[in-house]
Amino acid sequence: MPSNFDFANTTLKPLTPRDIGFLMAHFPRSRTDASETAVIADQFPNTLETLLESNFVAHAILDEQSALLNVSPFLFFNVLLRQTLTDHRDKERRKIVNYLAQTLTVFIDTERMLSPSAIAPRQQYITQMIQTAQQSSPHERFRIHVHIGNYALFLTSVFPDWIAHTHRFHKRVIDRRFYIDFGRAYYAEAANHSLARIYGLEKVLQQLARLFDHYMRELNRLSENYFHTH
Repeated sequence: MPSNFDFANTTLKPLTPRDIGFLMAHFPRSRTDASETAVIADQFPNTLETLLESNFVAHAILDEQSALLNVSPFLFFNVLLRQTLTDHRDKERRKIVNYLAQTLTVFIDTERMLSPSAIAPRQQYITQMIQTAQQSSPHERFRIHVHIGNYALFLTSVFPDWIAHTHRFHKRVIDRRFYIDFGRAYYAEAANHSLARIYGLEKVLQQLARLFDHYMRELNRLSENYFHTH
């Protein structure tokens, strides 16, 4: 599998031993210790799923002001997504949760959010990203197409007011529907690429393309409930 593609995650592998220790410490009648966390991660993935979906862990994440100091951003976003999304219980939907948690984790870094690939310059506009993709190798083109889908989903769900403001007051022709249409189209384009199968992203990207509006609304609800960005 090609390396250095930070969006290519649909599993719980980004969880650190410290994350797993946090999960076990905030679940009733925990009997594990740090030495057992790796075993749990490798051999009992369903246990981790149960912990991530528990109200006990969610309350611990939300109640502790220093939560982000105690856990990774991936764990933080994963728990909030499971509290927000209404359809995350089956295997394929859990992959989407993990994918979205990884995307939010990566986009904490503004520079990374505006860099569609390892070799592309900082770009704020989708039209620039599309132009870069057209001039790139097939591998880089795939990465940029995935990034365009992620970028469009992130902006429309977390920053819809910014899009509306720039459309209305800066006289930009680009509105929220522009981002939605391009996000859906480029997720679909990426899903059809051979690398989507190599990375194990084919079904996830297909679902994000087909249900773009649904996940946009769910992420918007997460943003309003927990981040107050509006």
